[in-house]
Amino acid sequence: FDEFHERRRDSDVALALLREARRILRPDLKVLLMSATLQIQELAAQLDDAESLTSEGRAYPVETRHCPQREREPQEQHVLRAVEEELQGLENQRSTGGAPPGVLVFLPGIREIERCRQRLLAAPSLQNWNVLTLHGQMPLKQQSDVLQPCDQRWDGRIILATSIAESSLTLDGIRLVIDTGLNRHTRFDPGTGMEGLVTVPASLASAEQRSGRAGRQAPGRCVR
Repeated sequence: FDEFHERRRDSDVALALLREARRILRPDLKVLLMSATLQIQELAAQLDDAESLTSEGRAYPVETRHCPQREREPQEQHVLRAVEEELQGLENQRSTGGAPPGVLVFLPGIREIERCRQRLLAAPSLQNWNVLTLHGQMPLKQQSDVLQPCDQRWDGRIILATSIAESSLTLDGIRLVIDTGLNRHTRFDPGTGMEGLVTVPASLASAEQRSGRAGRQAPGRCVR
């Protein structure tokens, strides 16, 4: 179970079934729970004979600041303002001979990504920045293209992504994370008897995972 801190209904049920199968059918079955932000001692206490293994990864420091939304400010304008406030520092990084810097923006869904993309493309301050998108409904080829380093002809690139970029990916050159603090999940509505997508605040574990994207290759910044 990778990224176990995300704790979804299907993974919790699967773990319960595997524990029963291990007890009744397959005592030799090994179950491995993995996460970079898991409260491991609390979990180990709930699992019989659990062994805890820790791998010390390399992480660079990430400075975090908050950029509150203004009254009646659309989300896409809020994102643009957060990017522009950090633009000078990113351009200084490029002027010292570094590779084109990258910005990773976390948004809850495809609709918000498209609105933000249109707003950033229209911004005069970002005319020489490559604006890209990353979400689960994109063809695999397009997702793979986002993983490639930024072309040197651009001042930098901005990747607008859902929580798909929260873990398991290292996007080259990311020095700044803009986190809207929102997530979209499937939730069951007992009133209708159906499941639907709802936008909810991201968990603290998700926020930590997101900010860590800016510290994979060098010191970075996160704006929440």
